[in-house]
Amino acid sequence: MMRGVAAGGNAGVRGRAAGAVLLAAALALTGACGSTTPAPGPSAATSTATPTATLTEAPTTPAPAEPTMPPEMERDDEVGAVAAAKYFMALYEWAYGTGELELWDQVSGQTCEFCANTHDAVSGAYLDGARIESTQAQFSDFALIDIDQQLLIYSVRLAYSLPEATHIDATGATLGTIPAESGTLVVDVVPSARGWVLLDGLVGEQEAP
Repeated sequence: MMRGVAAGGNAGVRGRAAGAVLLAAALALTGACGSTTPAPGPSAATSTATPTATLTEAPTTPAPAEPTMPPEMERDDEVGAVAAAKYFMALYEWAYGTGELELWDQVSGQTCEFCANTHDAVSGAYLDGARIESTQAQFSDFALIDIDQQLLIYSVRLAYSLPEATHIDATGATLGTIPAESGTLVVDVVPSARGWVLLDGLVGEQEAP
């Protein structure tokens, strides 16, 4: 069990782990792609991938729609911070559902390990025509829990529910499955000259689906 949000949700940026951790989906995806150095994750769940793909063909599901930046993100206050957190999680799902990382990279902070781990996991999962098939993830209960007044870093807590997903190769054969997971996540966001930027992400409580 990884360290979660402090009681009452008042966990400051400097009070949390300096390095972000990735959702269990990223850990499973990295394992499914045969990486020798799996990305860090909140649980010991791993992909069921094997060196030889099965012959089972998974059904094709529609990719998520490309997220649209909400107008509230033009504000550099609490409202803008929550809107930014919602947009970033939409980009997270968009990246995993399509393999497209351009928008994700545009909002990623240079020192954001959560961002880098997500990029690496997605790019690895989509190598050689492979893809991820899944139903829609759920992100809800977005709430501002802390503000670093000196650095203007806003911490937003949210609930997530990731459905079971399937890793499929270019021929349609199943490489492995990614277990469902739900819990809480705290993301740190900051307004900048180029708009809101994602600085960090830390998984909190986990729940069985």
